Amino acid sequence: MTFYMFIFSTGLVCFTGLVWWHLQSGLLDCMQSGHPHAWRLALLLVVIVLNWGPLLLGRHLFASTSPFGRTLMVVSFSWMVLILWFGTAALALDLWNLVASIPKFTGHPATPLAKMVLRPRNVMFLSLAFTLAAAVIGNLQARHPIAAHYDLKLTGLPPEADGYKILLISDLHLTQGKYSTILDAVEQAIATEKPDLILHAGDFLDGPNHGAINDQLRRIRAWEAPDGKFAVFGNHDGYAEWHHSRDAHEEAGVVLLGQRVRRPLAEIHPWLRIVGSDDPACWQTRQLVKVPAVREENDEPAVATIEDAWRKCGEIPAVPDDGVTILLRHQPAAATAVPMNYDMMLCGHTHGGQLFPFNFVTDTFHDFRTHRWYAVSSRLRVYICRGTGFWGPPFRFLVPPEITILTLHCQ
Repeated sequence: MTFYMFIFSTGLVCFTGLVWWHLQSGLLDCMQSGHPHAWRLALLLVVIVLNWGPLLLGRHLFASTSPFGRTLMVVSFSWMVLILWFGTAALALDLWNLVASIPKFTGHPATPLAKMVLRPRNVMFLSLAFTLAAAVIGNLQARHPIAAHYDLKLTGLPPEADGYKILLISDLHLTQGKYSTILDAVEQAIATEKPDLILHAGDFLDGPNHGAINDQLRRIRAWEAPDGKFAVFGNHDGYAEWHHSRDAHEEAGVVLLGQRVRRPLAEIHPWLRIVGSDDPACWQTRQLVKVPAVREENDEPAVATIEDAWRKCGEIPAVPDDGVTILLRHQPAAATAVPMNYDMMLCGHTHGGQLFPFNFVTDTFHDFRTHRWYAVSSRLRVYICRGTGFWGPPFRFLVPPEITILTLHCQ
């Protein structure tokens, strides 16, 4: 985590300087006012406050349950995304200017390429145009999850189960004001595909539920599948205090699987088992959100270190070799430690980076990418859903949210 924070902070410092440089260069180019130091300094202070304010206030904004606090969080983190897009576009245009300047450096300033160097104000306006387009497209994509269909051949599937359908979603991040179109899309997929089983791969909540999402929970309760709805805890469920998430799942009619709820395994059919694995955040004592913890007599105590939390989550039950066994786990980690007689590990968590260009950063820090299958052994396969909702800024630019439809077939 320290290394990740170092990378994030270093990147934010670089983008702060890059954004400030291009804004002041473009504005001064427009005003034709030379180099007034007062303008430069004032703009630098504004950019620093707007860029670093969300980071410094992040914990308090995340912990807020008031509409104002949640709105401020979304606005603050959305601003950081807009800065990311502006800086990315400006950096690309800087590279263009560098290439276009090569003839000038080689003594051929009159070539057509040399005349294509962009003025500072043009770089600023083009970067702003890209940022606006990305925000509009990204917000539209965040509202409308798309369906991803996969046909899987499994050796343990009996002939009578051929065509069995599983609807997989993840990372709903339910909170006040979440776009209703996201649940609309899931309901449409259920009505169209008629799945036999519905699975949710963690991050059901985005904060403690104090009644603001009851309407959303009622909608999810109405989702029907012959073999029911099952889910596991994600890290945000831990941040929200796992008791809150447990109660929200119960209100929504979703059965939780995992070590925390003392039900890691569900026998759906004689040939089908679902095994749930907690996220470590549900076992750690130090959380981002501080809420009163309601402890029951039969609760196991939390653990002090992340290593102990991962050990708790790694307590995966042994299963027979016959039939089909699915491991539902929020984070796509420790796949090689999963028993090799499991057939699938279905995950969420990464959101595929949620938006361009952060998707490339996410791919760097994870062993598996979203929207594709990986073979860990001759039997075990891993799939990561891109996430059906979103966290923080309401954008999914070039990384659309996903509803996954898995159709099982006999080998």
